[in-house]
Amino acid sequence: MAEAGVEPITFLEEAKAAVVQLRRAQALADEQELQTKRLEKALAVEKRAVADSIEMTIRKRKSELTGSYDSQMEEVQAHLKKVRSRREKAKNEGMRERIAEETADLREENRQLNTEIRTVFRQDRVPGICNSLFFYALYYTRGFQEVLILLLTLAVCFFAVPVGVYQLIGVESTLVLILLYLVDIFLFGGLYFFLNNQIKVRHLEALEKGRRNRNAIAANRKKIRAIQNAVRKDKNEDMYGLEKFDKEIRKLEREKEEIAGQKQVALTNFENSGKVLIAQEITDNNQERISSLERDFNYAAEQLAEYRDKLRRASMTVAERFEPMLGKEFLQEEKLDALLGAIASGQAKNITEAQELVRAGTPIGIVEPPAALEPVRLDPVEPVRRPGTAEPAGAAGAAPGAAGTTLGTAGTAPAAGGAAPGAAGTAPGTAGTAVGPGFLSGPDAQARAGSLPGPDTQSGVGIVAPGTGGAVAGAGTIPGAGAVSGAGTVSGAGSGSGTNSAPGSGTGTI
Repeated sequence: MAEAGVEPITFLEEAKAAVVQLRRAQALADEQELQTKRLEKALAVEKRAVADSIEMTIRKRKSELTGSYDSQMEEVQAHLKKVRSRREKAKNEGMRERIAEETADLREENRQLNTEIRTVFRQDRVPGICNSLFFYALYYTRGFQEVLILLLTLAVCFFAVPVGVYQLIGVESTLVLILLYLVDIFLFGGLYFFLNNQIKVRHLEALEKGRRNRNAIAANRKKIRAIQNAVRKDKNEDMYGLEKFDKEIRKLEREKEEIAGQKQVALTNFENSGKVLIAQEITDNNQERISSLERDFNYAAEQLAEYRDKLRRASMTVAERFEPMLGKEFLQEEKLDALLGAIASGQAKNITEAQELVRAGTPIGIVEPPAALEPVRLDPVEPVRRPGTAEPAGAAGAAPGAAGTTLGTAGTAPAAGGAAPGAAGTAPGTAGTAVGPGFLSGPDAQARAGSLPGPDTQSGVGIVAPGTGGAVAGAGTIPGAGAVSGAGTVSGAGSGSGTNSAPGSGTGTI
């Protein structure tokens, strides 16, 4: 299922390289995006800080400017308030003097009338209590005020007193209440008529004189109140001497208006030019840092765009070239490694079979070993030995043979005494487990190798038959037809690729 003319292993390796490149491109793009966002955020924070600094500085400068003019305005306003207060006091004093002047005759007349009443009452020996508003309200009632006093007195004497006493007694009886009223009327009524007979009747002329004078005094007081109201309502203030206060007030009001005008001009200039200068100054102070962040951000943005373009191209390469052949499921490094292992180990011949093995969960890289091969036995060669001596059998091998790695190739030259070159190995050799050197003892003390490795340079040691004329199978291969006799060598230069799984065995001969 690979592309035409491309080996499966090559195709899978290219797919893996593309997937790795795509992963790296994605990682670079993600990292660059984070860096770009950090720079963008830092730039935004810096710009926001500059904007806040500009706003705070403008607000502070404007507040200071407004506060300066407001403080001047407050000083003028406080002075103006004091001057107006002094003017009002001077006006009130002038009004009092005017009222006193215009009502002086009436006040003097009232004083004389009061003096006359006291003189008459003293000459006629009238009690001092009779020269009171309460007495005249009871016996010579005139006007609203005296009528009201009379009504309140009657209410207290003939209602509040009897009802209060009745409540204090606590006896609920109409008869008791009637008796209380009769006693009350007798007491207060008797007192009223007693005073009338003892005072009013005896001093009638003096009391009537007092009544007339009191009426005249009330009339004069009414005239005085009228004069006071007229003076207070008079808009003409020329007679009070307030010119100096008015002049100072006008001056302060002009100053106030000038300060207000200057304040408005200053605020207008500040809005038109001051704010611009402040913003420009703060911006210039921070421009180097902002420009550096902008350069870093622009460079990061360009890098991000480049990385994204590489990511897009890598993604399109994977999607267009490898995804149709492998499917999205196998576009992962681990699964591509599994597919490569399945084909390289011989478990699968193509990608489709490898995918089926991976989906089935078959262990990759484990191959069933071939059947154990019989070791090649060669005719023994008689060793040279002294008379009367014997040689022991070769010792058992102590170490296993190394595993073959590649398939053996066909032999190219026959060994000495061999009949034909060895055939190419067709299956991985098996590791020997009991191979080792066989030792010859005798007078010649000559040790012969119990195992002779072939000239195989690509694989491990194959199956060895120890002994005098030990035969050697191609390492990692099924032995060819070539044979070793005597001290011959391996006829085939085979090499093995498989993993040896079956131990070899050798026997020595004397």
